[in-house]
Amino acid sequence: MELNLDKIADGQVDYADTLKVFNDDLDSQINKATTSGLPDTFVVDVKCPKCSSKMVKKISKHGPFLGCEDWPNCDGTLSITGESKASEAVETGHKCPKCSNILIIRNGKNGKFFGCKSYPACKYTAGMGEDETPVEIKKPKAKSTGVNCPKCKKGEMLERKGRYGKFYGCSGFPKCRNIMKTI
Repeated sequence: MELNLDKIADGQVDYADTLKVFNDDLDSQINKATTSGLPDTFVVDVKCPKCSSKMVKKISKHGPFLGCEDWPNCDGTLSITGESKASEAVETGHKCPKCSNILIIRNGKNGKFFGCKSYPACKYTAGMGEDETPVEIKKPKAKSTGVNCPKCKKGEMLERKGRYGKFYGCSGFPKCRNIMKTI
């Protein structure tokens, strides 16, 4: 194609004819790729844990994995080695204080924690103590600044902590949504 573009620049070939030939070739290649199935190298002889279909090699931002060939009807996935990615839920014998169901040990981005077995109906969580017992996770109290809210004039600005760091928010939240970033 680059040589053809040079010939167009030199005035030896008409650009419309050259681009028509290129586009026709490209269209036929796209049509062939979309109508033919996946290459055999992508399909593996591992059965889906949910629907027993074949699994297909896929790549995500987290790395390669095996996904069900029947996606989006089935969302079964396995690690690239064919092992289940789901961690085993370990029942602890401790009772949930909210719904009286059993607490299980879960893994999160900040490590292990206790979560209710009836999640998502019950969203109770507790931290992992020294002797692997549930410990209540308490939110830190917002620090008082002694400055009145400039927006509502009723509340006081409190120092809070959010996902982007410290900020100042009105004590009248949610009625007053005034916030200020720290410097």
